[in-house]
Amino acid sequence: MYYLFAVCLQDYICLMNVSLRTVKFETTYIDGDITKPKFKRLGKYQKNANGEFKMKDGKKVKTRFVNLSEQYYLDIYRKGSKRESQYLDIFILPTDNEIQKADKKALAMDTRNKVEQEYSAGQYENILPKYRNQIDFMAYCEEYLKTYKNTDIRKVNAAIKHFKAFYKAKHKKDILPMSSFKNSVANGFISYLKKDSGLSGGTPIAYLKKIKGIVKAAHFDRYLNENPFLYLSTKALQVKDVVRKEVLSEQELMQLFKTPCSNEFIRKAFFVGCYTGMGMAEIRKLKWKQVNYKDKRLTYTRGKTDITVELGLNIAVEILFFGLSQKSILVFDSFKIPSGNGINKVLGTWVKRAGIDKHITFYCSRHTFGTRVLRNSKNLKVVAEAMGHSSTRFTENYARIIDDEDKIAVMDLPNIGMVVNE
Repeated sequence: MYYLFAVCLQDYICLMNVSLRTVKFETTYIDGDITKPKFKRLGKYQKNANGEFKMKDGKKVKTRFVNLSEQYYLDIYRKGSKRESQYLDIFILPTDNEIQKADKKALAMDTRNKVEQEYSAGQYENILPKYRNQIDFMAYCEEYLKTYKNTDIRKVNAAIKHFKAFYKAKHKKDILPMSSFKNSVANGFISYLKKDSGLSGGTPIAYLKKIKGIVKAAHFDRYLNENPFLYLSTKALQVKDVVRKEVLSEQELMQLFKTPCSNEFIRKAFFVGCYTGMGMAEIRKLKWKQVNYKDKRLTYTRGKTDITVELGLNIAVEILFFGLSQKSILVFDSFKIPSGNGINKVLGTWVKRAGIDKHITFYCSRHTFGTRVLRNSKNLKVVAEAMGHSSTRFTENYARIIDDEDKIAVMDLPNIGMVVNE
């Protein structure tokens, strides 16, 4: 066994080698400031003005450095490949003391070891470098959040907070090494979302999707050997009627339209949502160049899915845009747009004044649009495209709403005074 290991190790050494080396520079300082070193690469041997090497006793004269700096680099050799150099941002400066020099050398050596592990792990499937196994998943989440660009970043942040709360309560730890993120941890988080998170509606499944997205990124970045959520069922978190009462009927829309609203922007924006499916994030950023009156088209990009949606420009939307200044870039630039909470507060009062007994938030305008399109088209694919959904899986909720409305309509057929003879 030992002999086989020694043979394999010898073969590996022959196949690849990562050496730590240094390159020398003459150092000058910008305006005499030692915190701003400037490096100049000099040859190994001195030269005369004519370009020939200086000679002494038949030997080339080596270059003497007044202020010597050295930069670490990795000399990487792999059998069958061209030799390559990777320069590290680690410099030994003339002003460094012995402790600083030792620390920098240790850092350079640690980098060398990590690179060697990366190369060796890359030769085998499902093998990760050892140092990556100990990277903290919680820390990875924070770094993921810093580079996250989508508009639902608050939801991602909230999902991370719930994951941390779950792991702290369950395992009494704040750190989760990648090597310890197993199926049991993933399954425990699903159970937490269902029973102990205090979340309701579609929020648990939404938060799970965000954590799964981070895990998928960690797996792609080769910090996880495998996705711990891969074979776990999430059916327990599925909510079939998330938007059951969060839509307005045509009659209720008419009631709302006839009812005065204390904020003209909210009135216009809400009905734009009911006719286009745009959320508040898209409406805030809507530009006049996206509105094509000539071809009767309106185009926008759905923030969550990054899907471009192209809609016919409804006459109702044209009326809502009528009177708005087209001199500015944004359609609603002339309005002082309230915060999300402010919008929903005004909206709640407006809906109540219209005599509508439903809990309506601004996002309900998008749900209302979805059900209206489905009633007219009877086609889930049409609805998915109109709403910027990545698949019809998310559109099925609107079909359930219409099914429920049809059942209620049958039960509420008017009594025409039939009498049963005994």
